[in-house]
Amino acid sequence: MLATEELNNLTQELGYANIEDAAAKQVVIALMSKISKYKLEVNLFKDKYKCSLKDAMKKNKTENFEYEDDLLDWEFATMALKKNQELFDKLTK
Repeated sequence: MLATEELNNLTQELGYANIEDAAAKQVVIALMSKISKYKLEVNLFKDKYKCSLKDAMKKNKTENFEYEDDLLDWEFATMALKKNQELFDKLTK
């Protein structure tokens, strides 16, 4: 492992102010990637079912395992999108 001074020098050569700046920017990039992934997943379900998650949950009256699995995945993607968006907003203020 490199010493802190060596890491600072390396990160500065890469255009970052210091290790903390590099880490913060990498976290923002990771959050952007997750936000993009979950937005895509949510939009795929919206397109597939032609409605919102809330409306899709109301429609689930029969025992359709694919539909129920999709609803669980859709709900998770929606919650994950919200959580990651909140973290992104907090870090980029």
